[in-house]
Amino acid sequence: MLCALAIFFIFAATAQKNIVPNPSLESGNLFEQWGSPQDSRPDKWHPGYRIDNSSFFAYHWAGHSGVECVRVEIIKNASGDAKWYFEPVPVEAGKLYEVTDWYISNTESRMYAAFGLSDGKIVIMPLRPTPAYAIGWTAYYDTARAPDNAVNVTVFHSIEKIGWMMTDDYYVGLAPYDVELMERSKAPALAAATKRKAKIARNEEIRVILENAGKIKLPEMDRDLMIPAGNI
Repeated sequence: MLCALAIFFIFAATAQKNIVPNPSLESGNLFEQWGSPQDSRPDKWHPGYRIDNSSFFAYHWAGHSGVECVRVEIIKNASGDAKWYFEPVPVEAGKLYEVTDWYISNTESRMYAAFGLSDGKIVIMPLRPTPAYAIGWTAYYDTARAPDNAVNVTVFHSIEKIGWMMTDDYYVGLAPYDVELMERSKAPALAAATKRKAKIARNEEIRVILENAGKIKLPEMDRDLMIPAGNI
């Protein structure tokens, strides 16, 4: 019993560790509210630029918690996106991570997890998209599994269309044991459901064949053409 409780508390403690640096964006260069992102930005965070110079970045707005958050804005349609991202942090390869933040936006947005791999490559994993929500702060939640050769990760909540978005209170941490079990059961559950539907469909097909066979009227035999038994 004590062993089971110990395992439970180990899982709970692990799941509560936030690996995002400066997650509430409270620590940073307080140069000015509007200005170059290099002059005014949170510690350990960087802006993701668009090559057409149609995006703007800001630091120091009324945050979801505390007094700080970050803001991005796009003023004309073009390729690319706009986002803030934190400096990559180590991850455990193959493990499932929870990804959350709080946001306000007047345009659609999407969260991404960018995993750095042991061979130097980067895998950018699209997570759940988010609708525009400009009324007040709303929470975002999804999970992302680190590839088997992942060594680090950063996440970014980005916009690609005209509009603006503010984000705050980021969290990335190992998923609790129950969430891990739920995620792992998705593929087997899908396979089992697919197999069951195929079986039901096949049974229905056989039932229809048998039902139709019962409705077929067989032709009557011409008894004059029948050969009496024993007279071959």
